[in-house]
Amino acid sequence: MVGRARGRNLFFSTDVAGAIASADMVFLSVNTPTKTKGVGAGQASDLRWIEASARQVAALPRLRLRGLMTIPEPAPDYAGALAVHQAAKDLWDRMRAAGLDIDTLSMGMSADLEAALAAGSTMVRVGSALFGSR
Repeated sequence: MVGRARGRNLFFSTDVAGAIASADMVFLSVNTPTKTKGVGAGQASDLRWIEASARQVAALPRLRLRGLMTIPEPAPDYAGALAVHQAAKDLWDRMRAAGLDIDTLSMGMSADLEAALAAGSTMVRVGSALFGSR
């Protein structure tokens, strides 16, 4: 299913205006300080950039910004996973306090869903628990 959707319905982009214009539902993907690969490696999320992107989405009448999504690097233990997920939750809370109408915090996958739920995730992705490893 992911293979069929990737590139059409599931994609990551730094072309914010283009991605927003072609979307129906939007989650902003945010980096966590533990990310070691790809764009944003080793950097925490910049709330100013995320808030600006969120407000750009919110200004479009046919779209609804649902919330944030994050996929951190695997943590060595529960406490490490909890700390990373709590950082994402703190960012989500700050965005809500800034007046952004978001209701979804998508974080946690099969291996770390307990820590994500404890930190406040409202959506976990458990594909490998259901379908096995890729």
